[in-house]
Amino acid sequence: MIAAGPELGRPPEFSVNPGGGPCPRYRLRPAGPADAPVLGRLGPATFREAFGAVLPAEAVAERMRLVYARARLAQDLRDPAQAWFLAVARRGAVGFLALREGPPQVPMGGQRPVEFTRVYVRSAWHGRGPAFALMEAGFAEARRRGADLLWLTAWERNPRALAFYRAHGFRPADRVPVTFAGQVLPHLLMARTLSP
Repeated sequence: MIAAGPELGRPPEFSVNPGGGPCPRYRLRPAGPADAPVLGRLGPATFREAFGAVLPAEAVAERMRLVYARARLAQDLRDPAQAWFLAVARRGAVGFLALREGPPQVPMGGQRPVEFTRVYVRSAWHGRGPAFALMEAGFAEARRRGADLLWLTAWERNPRALAFYRAHGFRPADRVPVTFAGQVLPHLLMARTLSP
């Protein structure tokens, strides 16, 4: 159990031991350009775990080469409109969250919207704390930036992710098509307000 987190005033770098059991400790920390190689490995690994069984392997590999190219990641990690956080255990990074200032594809109100662009955790760590802690760090960073609206998109056929986002206050607001390897994958645009 996380006794304290960014919501309670602690900085985003802290150690936790979910449930107090035998689970190895991990810590959260902001990610910077030097973490591009780590994210270049972690991003594709978590994406394959989430979608590898339902999307064509060659298309996934090509997409991962583009999205997680080291130069592109380094540029994103330097972008002041973005923030990235890593969950790191003893043997390496196990999850990450990225957010970006900007409005959704459809008008939803909010003067300072922030998008959670990526929230991924290695499947072996599902339900063990890092995803929750990453979301808390994201909320704290969004508040620091003055955000009043958070939004994200999630595939309609990913019930685990949808339930996780609902548990964190996100509600479906619209449907948006996402094209991947020639397939249209219907996504939910989910949003929540954020109080100071």
